[in-house]
Amino acid sequence: GVANTTLKRRFDIAEATPDTALIERRPTGYQLTAAGHNVLTILEEMESVSLRLSSSFDGLQRGVQGTIRIAAPDVFGNKFLAPRLPMLAQAHPGLEIELVSTPRSTSLTKREADLVVTGSQPQTGRLHTRKLTGYEIGLYASRSYLDAAPPVSNRADLHHHPLVGYIDELILTPEMNSLRLLNPELKARISCTNILYQMVVIKAGGGIGILPCWLAEEEESELVRILPGDVVFERTYWLNLTSDMRANPTIKAVRDFIVEQVSLSRRLFHPPNRK
Repeated sequence: GVANTTLKRRFDIAEATPDTALIERRPTGYQLTAAGHNVLTILEEMESVSLRLSSSFDGLQRGVQGTIRIAAPDVFGNKFLAPRLPMLAQAHPGLEIELVSTPRSTSLTKREADLVVTGSQPQTGRLHTRKLTGYEIGLYASRSYLDAAPPVSNRADLHHHPLVGYIDELILTPEMNSLRLLNPELKARISCTNILYQMVVIKAGGGIGILPCWLAEEEESELVRILPGDVVFERTYWLNLTSDMRANPTIKAVRDFIVEQVSLSRRLFHPPNRK
């Protein structure tokens, strides 16, 4: 919200005080110098304190209200979180909720979201991270496909079946491509950008693919798990927020709601008698 001329003038003043260049001016734009990076680290700490102060005042004055943005993977956001958000909205009438999918990484430090559910634990940033739940993923096919296809008795048999998986060049992280982790020689005949698309293809008889077991359990009348004792991958959902926003009552209320809903659904993610 600051005009370019005002910003430039403030940079000139900041650089004149210690007589040190903070930004390097290039034909393609501006880049921070080493001194600029050091100053940025201090400014981020100042921002963190300011946000905690603002959050504290907001909590005292408003309680749980305002707009909060939750970023989540397609499957978790679509199939688990979205159906439960009306309960959250009903419990807090002053709350406006935004749910966005995360086809790419979402930055908490850049305020692109207030809470982010991820499939891996972030290793950098001033973040507060907690494990939501673990879950299994495994091989699935439709009943109609298996009735007409050759039997699958072991991993080697997969070479004789059409497979459903990710598009290699559009995959976010290598560990998402479970087919390749299963066997580097396996290649999908039908490739999709996300699990929801893949599940639709598998249900339609397009072949065999790897799905989260908790998602496939809801389609048990149509989907059958293959090689359950052999092909098992463990995955984890993590809930992340910036450390300086932990005390914000609105964020805390939404965080607690998500944690509670996952806890109440533990049998969904960990069925006692999965075959």
